[in-house]
Amino acid sequence: MSEEDNVFETGEVVADRYEVVEELGRGSYGVVYRAIQLGIGRDVALKTLLPHTPVDSEEHQRFEREALVISRFNHPNIVTLYDYGEHDGVLFMVMEYIEGRTLRSVIEEEAPLQPDRTRGIVNQILDALQYAHDKNVVHRDLKPANVQLVDNPSIDTVGEKELVKVLDFGIAKIVHGEEDAGALDTLTQTGIAMGTPQYMSPENITGDPVTHHADLYAVGLVLYEMLTGELVFEGSDAQQVMVAHIKDAPPKLPDTAGNRPFRRAVKWALKKQPDERVQTARQFREVLDEDAPRPPEPATSPQPVQQRRLVKPLAAVTMAASVVILLLVVTMFQLGDGDEDPPEQEDPQQAVTQQESADEQRVDEAMDVASASVDQAVDEQRQVQLDIITEPEGAEVLIDGDDAGKSPLTERVARGEEPLEVTLRLDDEEVVERVVPDRSRTLEVELKR
Repeated sequence: MSEEDNVFETGEVVADRYEVVEELGRGSYGVVYRAIQLGIGRDVALKTLLPHTPVDSEEHQRFEREALVISRFNHPNIVTLYDYGEHDGVLFMVMEYIEGRTLRSVIEEEAPLQPDRTRGIVNQILDALQYAHDKNVVHRDLKPANVQLVDNPSIDTVGEKELVKVLDFGIAKIVHGEEDAGALDTLTQTGIAMGTPQYMSPENITGDPVTHHADLYAVGLVLYEMLTGELVFEGSDAQQVMVAHIKDAPPKLPDTAGNRPFRRAVKWALKKQPDERVQTARQFREVLDEDAPRPPEPATSPQPVQQRRLVKPLAAVTMAASVVILLLVVTMFQLGDGDEDPPEQEDPQQAVTQQESADEQRVDEAMDVASASVDQAVDEQRQVQLDIITEPEGAEVLIDGDDAGKSPLTERVARGEEPLEVTLRLDDEEVVERVVPDRSRTLEVELKR
């Protein structure tokens, strides 16, 4: 061990099985190396705690906590722990070696990120958090710097060309009082704010109990940043930022085509009160999936159930209209062939021609009437009625971004399975609802003045 740096040297073998190759980075209380696991030749990340760090220090507890927490996990989107121990008075943990970039660097260099890429990243973060929450662990420091992105061609899901790894569970909280959590109470006691100010939840800042809802709030902050390249709350110092989390309304995600599928989830995640937020990481992802744009169906795809159900009514309408046309035509001809004697004509051939012309005109008129009936019936089958009611009345209504008028109102819209985005604006309040026009519906919303 180098006396000058108090860290391992290149070529040094740690615990008889890890040969140090190079330094990857260092922080205030430790150094991370790339090492080779002897015997199997595997690259690993060797994370160390500086020697002589007091056992009762926050740094020592964070190091132990991270090892304790991630030792429970086995998930593709969470860094894997291989080993933990001590060598020459230096605590170390051995984790999988991850080559890639942090989400922090990606945002700084490329934001705003494309919607599909954003969706792929945030979905994997949510999967990791749901797994951790199911294990009664709250991360408490989720931020772009703790998310690593690795190129992963094996992922073929749309938008998920990068493998996400959630890192640094050093201040994670074990929610329930389990037997191995007692020694680490100092870091989790109520009243101590833990985390990075730009990504801390209001309850974390105020010292109230922190649950998994704090992680979901952080996901909302990160998602907003990926789509805009900007922090939700900024200030000249940490205090201003934390006050903003508690008191200020978050900015609305810009209303663009790419952002619209994320607006409801972001707004829901950034509620000040934990119980008003989206309730689980799984539900967060479900909201994103519900609001995701649907790709157009290929021409050769099987006919959707809703369309199949529509075929029979349309066929019945068409057949009924055909019968109407036939009856009208027959009636017209019968009227033309009445019992009254035709007036005498000087030219019989001219009389026949005039009669044929009159018959043709009556047929055309009958066809026009029946055709209009068919068109009206078909339109009615293809449309549904959407009644929009607000309390108070007079809210501006937009349907998929188009001005529809003021509430209350009734709109006829195309029947379908694709959700419509209904935006209601009154004074400074804006509410966005998703409505599936598969049948006639009534949307009732209570707004605050």
